[in-house]
Amino acid sequence: MYKMNLVLLAVCLQASEIRVSEVMSNPQGSEYENEYVEIYNHSQDVIQINGWVLSDGNGVDTISHMSGPLDIKPEEYALILDPGYDFSAGLYNTLIPDSTPIYTIITDASFGSGGLANSGESVIIYSPDSTSISRMSWSSSSDNGYSWERVSMNSDDSLAIWQQSLIENGTPGYRNSVTLPLHNLSLDAIVVNSYQLGEPVEIIVTITNTGETQIAGFSMSIYRDDDQNSEQGDSEWELFLVNSTTIESQESLLLPITLFDLESGVQKGEIWVSAEGDEVRSDDTLRFQVLGAYPKDVISVTEIMFSPTSEQGGEWIEIKNVSTAAVSLQNWKLSDANPTRHPIIDCLRLLEPDSHLTLCAQNSSLEFFSLSSVNALVLDSWATLNSASDSVRLFDATGNLVTKSFYRGSWGNPGISLERRHPQIAPLASWNWAASSHPDGGTPSQINTQQLNPIAIQIDEIKVWTSNPIGPAPVALTIHFTNVGLDTLRLIQVASDGFSEWSGNLPSFESDSLNLVTAILEPGISDVLIMIYHNNDFLLADTSIQVILGFRPNRIALNEIHYTPDEDQVEFLEFANIGTDTLILNGWTFQDRSGTQGNISSLTAVPPDSLFLVCPDSISLSDWTIPQAKILEVSPWPSLNNSADSIIILDPLGNRQLAHGYHADQGGDPGKSMERLALWKPAHLDESWTTCIDQTGLTPGRRNSVLTPASNLSLLNIYMLDTLLWAEQNATVNALIVNAGVDPVPSSRITIEVYHGNELIVSSDQELLTLVPGDTLVWQSELEISECGWVDISAEIQYPDDDYIWDNEMSLKSYVSCNTTPMILNEIMPIPEADQSEWIEIYNPQNRSLDMQGWMISDNSLSPKVISDSSLVLAGNSYLILAGEPGLVPCPRECQIIVVEGFPSLNNTNDAVILFDPQGIPMDEMAYAEFTAMVEGRSLERIRSDMP
Repeated sequence: MYKMNLVLLAVCLQASEIRVSEVMSNPQGSEYENEYVEIYNHSQDVIQINGWVLSDGNGVDTISHMSGPLDIKPEEYALILDPGYDFSAGLYNTLIPDSTPIYTIITDASFGSGGLANSGESVIIYSPDSTSISRMSWSSSSDNGYSWERVSMNSDDSLAIWQQSLIENGTPGYRNSVTLPLHNLSLDAIVVNSYQLGEPVEIIVTITNTGETQIAGFSMSIYRDDDQNSEQGDSEWELFLVNSTTIESQESLLLPITLFDLESGVQKGEIWVSAEGDEVRSDDTLRFQVLGAYPKDVISVTEIMFSPTSEQGGEWIEIKNVSTAAVSLQNWKLSDANPTRHPIIDCLRLLEPDSHLTLCAQNSSLEFFSLSSVNALVLDSWATLNSASDSVRLFDATGNLVTKSFYRGSWGNPGISLERRHPQIAPLASWNWAASSHPDGGTPSQINTQQLNPIAIQIDEIKVWTSNPIGPAPVALTIHFTNVGLDTLRLIQVASDGFSEWSGNLPSFESDSLNLVTAILEPGISDVLIMIYHNNDFLLADTSIQVILGFRPNRIALNEIHYTPDEDQVEFLEFANIGTDTLILNGWTFQDRSGTQGNISSLTAVPPDSLFLVCPDSISLSDWTIPQAKILEVSPWPSLNNSADSIIILDPLGNRQLAHGYHADQGGDPGKSMERLALWKPAHLDESWTTCIDQTGLTPGRRNSVLTPASNLSLLNIYMLDTLLWAEQNATVNALIVNAGVDPVPSSRITIEVYHGNELIVSSDQELLTLVPGDTLVWQSELEISECGWVDISAEIQYPDDDYIWDNEMSLKSYVSCNTTPMILNEIMPIPEADQSEWIEIYNPQNRSLDMQGWMISDNSLSPKVISDSSLVLAGNSYLILAGEPGLVPCPRECQIIVVEGFPSLNNTNDAVILFDPQGIPMDEMAYAEFTAMVEGRSLERIRSDMP
């Protein structure tokens, strides 16, 4: 509002019902046409001013009615125009109301003494009898085309009630532009007092009665413009107040009001004041603003592109709302380490919970990363990020530092953003930032490639607590863990041999522990499986811990020691499980006198009352054991000394389970083990040990050979009673059987079988007599062997309760002579030439092969020479040549030549060649004498093989 101060020259005048209300002393256009004086009827009666006097203090003019109503109604205006005013095209024709009485002056052609002066003048109006008078004066010029207006019609004439018109050409004939309304309650000011978040906002509203009459009561309406559209929505907060206070004209009222609770962000509101008859509505409304600070770290900087490539565009920063409510970014600012703050946005912009927004330096980033205005903002000014290191800071509308992050260029690479692994903690820690693995080089307004899982734990340590380290026993476990997920951990379940549940409120990267008691664990090394679940469904961790419990003493006994093995043997120790529980010896150790220690890593279960072996090579030892033997390898193997050594066995906790020293005098020759006579005999006594008497020299995994079993039926020997065996004749087989155990043998059987090659030709199964301990039985079996040649005769005794079955079988190989010779002498060379040697040809006339092992050849000296000590198979209808010097034997066709050691020398004149079977029975003979037609270098051939 433009106001000009006036230096008014006036004297106190008598109050008048007719008052000068407006003077146009500096009109636009002609000064002699467009000046006017406006008067106001302040009385409650109709007044006529026709004939009244208008003066400027010098000249006097008579007022005369010109047009319009003659009467001036109460509280109405009349207009006195210059006599030269153009009623057809004057400046005020469109302004003067039709109801306004129009007057002019008739004394001369101008107001006063020569028209109204611009720089200073007075206007005085009074009735002919001078009972009513009003006056105004001015000493400076108003703006061209602007009138002097009376501010208040109710006030007496004074120097302070005049102001320059607010409207060009003034207000001729109607209410002055500067005149106070009769009724107007004005809302002047709002002072906001906001305190802490969550507490009510207090404001002080200044209300002024700018009207001319008092106001008795008013109402107020206040609403919060949440969407900032200047329109009250149905869901927006509002408050309606009624106040009955009377406010006098020009009086102000300071009204404190309590509003809504203070919230974070920019809160805009609007207040309306309303009073009955209020004539001016433009000053009834004021808007106000409340600023609430945001808590620290409700917004998190989650990704920083500090060194983009030219293709990627400009720098950018990704932020995320990590709170549970929307955050308004209105009037927020961004800065780096430099204190200059750059505005983000000045209008309402909400970032919803768990949502991202990318703040960009350039529009080019939007296109490369496919960003839109929904998830990105391009700032008008930007805090340039340094490549070496810098910080990123966000300030809310109150100037409060909400979040701050720091980075180093060495944490990433150019063209690749730094992604924050956990958006709510450790904004300055290097471990919480990692280079993006996205092929575009970053993930603006998306979930980071390096972001942690919502729910995850890390097992830091598992402690084992036990009051009794000897098993079987339960074990208490304390599991220390850290929440390495994004979300607060509130409930987990642990499943193992036992069960435990943890509940609490564990934020990210904070640690806690829980206790768990396992089921009863057996002695030894146990792997306790630990599975940790979230809400009994999601597996968070799957691990195990090794728990070691010691063994009670006297669980094992040393039973056999093999310390001097042959080349095809291996050292071993044999133990017996003398306890009542199955043993798993994983983690046990064997130590000798030198301190060398070997470990057992086998999970083989050894039942009670059973044997097990430890050795350096299980494959080599398996050749000497029964298939079901339990062999445990020890690595490295503490080699057993041949003269003396110590054997120390420790359980996994290092408890000594066995300690034994041995020396060579106790037993054990090369290739033979040293066996314990009985487990009840003290192991440290020399007389408790002796050398193995088994035919193999050792008994790994089976009963010691020197130990008398409870039940043992033993086959000591089998032999043929007959001196000579003939085909198709009965032969007697004797079996020597002894009860070598301590218990009687009430019922058993013996089976005797005869094999000719692979063919079973005779079988006999008979029940034996009852044998008391120590009894010996010679059992005879009559067998008729139909085939001649070599046969295998085996005997086996069967006793179901036999504790020692390794002495239940025996076999022998015998020759059965044929009634007729199966082979013949077919040709001889008695008189060879100088380049020849003597030789004998044997022929197999049968259709089947014959084994010539043990057959013999002789001349007249009757000193048979064995043709072959080993198996020598001669196929059917084939020949065999016997000679002393094979190189001098002619062999025109493929032939088989055998060199016979001590080949009989054949006389040139007379001699004989005799063929014996393995029993020494002559099978064929050829004799020659000097009368036999013999020629040097010519052999004697048999004419017919079927004739003698």
